[in-house]
Amino acid sequence: MLRILYIFLIISFGCSCSKQLELEHNREAPPLQVSAGGDSSIVGILFFVSGNDNITKSGIEDDIYNLNVFLYNKQFNTLKHTYLTSGGTLNIKIVNGDYEIYCIANINRNLSDLSYANLKTLRNTINKESDITVQNRMLMSTVQEVSVNRNTVFTIPIPLKRLAAKVTFNISLTAAMAVNSKIVYIQLCAVNHFTYYFADSRAGGYVAYDSYNVESQNLQRLSKTYYVMENKAGINSAIMAHYQRTEANAPTGSTYLFIRLKQDNQYIDYRVYLGENITNDFNICRNKNYTYNIRIIGSKPSNSPLIKSGFSNDFTVQTFIGI
Repeated sequence: MLRILYIFLIISFGCSCSKQLELEHNREAPPLQVSAGGDSSIVGILFFVSGNDNITKSGIEDDIYNLNVFLYNKQFNTLKHTYLTSGGTLNIKIVNGDYEIYCIANINRNLSDLSYANLKTLRNTINKESDITVQNRMLMSTVQEVSVNRNTVFTIPIPLKRLAAKVTFNISLTAAMAVNSKIVYIQLCAVNHFTYYFADSRAGGYVAYDSYNVESQNLQRLSKTYYVMENKAGINSAIMAHYQRTEANAPTGSTYLFIRLKQDNQYIDYRVYLGENITNDFNICRNKNYTYNIRIIGSKPSNSPLIKSGFSNDFTVQTFIGI
């Protein structure tokens, strides 16, 4: 049975001020050797975690264990690399000039020397949610331009961003729906298959997470949290209201939550598309914390056919801001 979903949806976006963590100095890391000539400066590069204070999950999201650091000198077109095995501050002497600093945290291996072109196209690929972390450590990265122009010791703070967002869904049925309905399962679909470390990313391949089956538990409410790779799916400027946020209007590759209810002896399927708002924006940004409070308040028949996969592609999702 296809239904039109009526829900109350509140989206909370977390993007609080940066949380600076003073990291342990790595005494074992070799200094970068810069062969170009010219005046030089001694600098300390301090890496810290940027973003939400409330995104933490047992320290997974805030800890830095290892760093691959690349310094690109724009004047001399040189790229130098070092690997820090305990995170922290990199103290180096480098030629004065303009630099691009690239860093990948918690990848848990030495990337060694790369060409500038290869560095710009590095990406992380996932096939399941657990691939977003390496040994319970959140993957992070950053790229930042800096200028070194004086012969003295000074510190350059560099914020690291988590490659993924954290998304929490709180789903509930109204008392009227709960009389003869229960949540069967949910599944996060069209998750971005890969994310670039140093560039914005949109889905170029898709992954569906394993379905979370709760049919035997007779639930009228459910909460579930996921890590989701960045997916800049885009904005559909033609959408003017929440009820137009449908499968037909969503940009290709938009990430969505599939919800299945069982009402009496029939299944009812719904989609809730993720994004930066509840109208025309379908972008999921790295290093953010999203919360969707979804209250299912009713349904009515739709004339759209059910496709073979069992997903109802063409029903209209109507969302209303509420409590």
